[in-house]
Amino acid sequence: MYEKLQTSKKNKNSPVRILYLFFVVCFWTADAYSQRHLLCDNAIEILAGATRYGYAVQPAFVRYFSPQFYAKAGIFYSQELDSTLFHYVMGLDVMGGYTIYNPSRNFYLSALAGAGFSSEKGRWREADFYDYYQTKWSVLVGFEGEFYLNNRWSAALRVDQHIVTDFKDSWGFRRWYAMAGLRFHFYR
Repeated sequence: MYEKLQTSKKNKNSPVRILYLFFVVCFWTADAYSQRHLLCDNAIEILAGATRYGYAVQPAFVRYFSPQFYAKAGIFYSQELDSTLFHYVMGLDVMGGYTIYNPSRNFYLSALAGAGFSSEKGRWREADFYDYYQTKWSVLVGFEGEFYLNNRWSAALRVDQHIVTDFKDSWGFRRWYAMAGLRFHFYR
């Protein structure tokens, strides 16, 4: 009967087959929102958001080591513009996260700390060429909330601050970022 159901052209959209597929999908996606903490999975994410004068985008790789601790490394691009200066940044962030609040099986709030390296270019709006180029190191601190949508996908919201090494920079040495995005989990 099962073989007929799977191979028959007539029964391709039969109610029994649709119901069967529905239950398979339900059981596949509902097997534990909190598996991240049990299996210590790997994940990839893409975040985008606002900076003080513009926007930022960051794809990253995330590795969970224990129920409370994870690390992530990502490249980022930020573009900013004020009334007189155009500025963009490309760089790398490496950070660790420690879960400090877990009220339910599908929400985690973590504290972040790490370091970053960036390459910056800028020009005055009137100029046709980039008149400065700098590389900078930074210390990163912040918070990240993660809400599991199912066992493969979670939504992430991150607020952090980069404290850069150039204290005379016209953009300031404290740079705030607020980003949101999606994370896809690969279970072992």
